[in-house]
Amino acid sequence: MKLFNTIFALSVTLALISGCTSDPKNTTNENAQPQKKIEKTEAAQPDWKSSIKDIAKSAQSKTEKADAVELLAKKFNPSADQLKQFQTHIIEDFQSRKYLKDANNSEYMLSNLFQSVVVEHQADESQAMKKYAYDFYQNTKYVYRGAETATSDSVKSNEKQMTKALNGN
Repeated sequence: MKLFNTIFALSVTLALISGCTSDPKNTTNENAQPQKKIEKTEAAQPDWKSSIKDIAKSAQSKTEKADAVELLAKKFNPSADQLKQFQTHIIEDFQSRKYLKDANNSEYMLSNLFQSVVVEHQADESQAMKKYAYDFYQNTKYVYRGAETATSDSVKSNEKQMTKALNGN
């Protein structure tokens, strides 16, 4: 009987330990509600915007700021609405020719850099938007850092490619 009690106590102990350490995803509970996937919403926007503001105000060089924003953008997982807003923004800023007008406005330029990297990173290889966003990013980055001017040949060449991408060519 003593052996039976010991085995029984050991079994109960193992069952309790197993229950405490098991993966809750693998348990079945008929009354449990399925967990909803939490998506990033518009409420997430201030986070990236405040990060851009902080980077823009920092004492880093323009190159370091651009690099920091690029890393931030590559880690960012936008909602579908945010992605659409970013696409619309970078298209409208290019078409209005506003996007390179104020290269000394770090917050504005870094925001454009961020949005173009997010769009380019999220776009499918076959989408013209990927190519467009990459050229927008290049122009923004090089003009902001002072490596190019808004009227340089390489910027104009990228702008021709951007126009082609928008026109579906």
